[in-house]
Amino acid sequence: MIRPARFAALAAFAVLVSASPAFARGIASGGAAPVPGPAKPCVAVTFKATSGYRPSSSSSIGAVWASYSVKNCGTAPITVQVALAESVVDQPDLAFGWNPLVTIDPNKSWTVANLDNDNAPLAATYSVELSVSDAADGSVLYTNHVSTTTPIDKSGVGVSA
Repeated sequence: MIRPARFAALAAFAVLVSASPAFARGIASGGAAPVPGPAKPCVAVTFKATSGYRPSSSSSIGAVWASYSVKNCGTAPITVQVALAESVVDQPDLAFGWNPLVTIDPNKSWTVANLDNDNAPLAATYSVELSVSDAADGSVLYTNHVSTTTPIDKSGVGVSA
């Protein structure tokens, strides 16, 4: 059985330690400097993908466009990658440079206003995926996938009556 005086002393010590600013900051005994905590990921993302006709193509060639903005509001570098794949073949379409890995440092942003594939086949469905990962360990912090289909051929080319 714990004596009341001893219990009061233990309770006071527990409150003192848990309420201590030094304890909350992770300062070791003896007044050592704060111990940095683990890096905290934080991202803010806007992302959009659309399709249509290639500009000035007389409606005979399709196009896929993507735009995005990523802000690293965390304390460690992050990476961003956008991939484009035609859904029928389910293969990345590497011909347009949509797959470079971009690293964003803490408190920095990266914006792409118009990432485009202006030679997409008509009536083709594309998958556009944006992923944000922790640069140190590769863990995915954010991912978004948009499907978009290019329009049909309205030029009359290749259309039989």
